Amino acid sequence: MATHAIQTAADLDLFLLGELGTNTDNFVLENSFTAGATIRTGRGHVNGIPFMGSFDGQGNTITGLQIRPRNAAETTVTPDFNDFGFIRAAGSGAIIQNINFDNL
Repeated sequence: MATHAIQTAADLDLFLLGELGTNTDNFVLENSFTAGATIRTGRGHVNGIPFMGSFDGQGNTITGLQIRPRNAAETTVTPDFNDFGFIRAAGSGAIIQNINFDNL
C-alpha cells in the first residue's frame, strides 16, 4: 500500500474522484485548507472496490467542503443516502480518523 499526501483542494479533488491512489492505499491530510466553492461527490468505489485503506486527517480541518449525492444535479442537493458522504463506500478494515470539517 502506498501513502499519499493531501495538501491542497486540488489534491482533495483527485482523492474524491478516485484519481489519487487506490482504495486500499493510505492517505494523510498534511495541513488544513479551504476546499473552495466546487461541489463534489465523495469517494466511492474505485474499480469496483470500496475504500478499504486509511485516511488520517492528523487533526487538520477542511473548511467549506460541499458534498452532494453522486447522481444529483450540480445545483441541487437531493438526499440519496445510499450514495452520499465524504467517503461513500467504506469496506472492511477502512480507517477514517482525526479529520475535522468546518463550514460544510
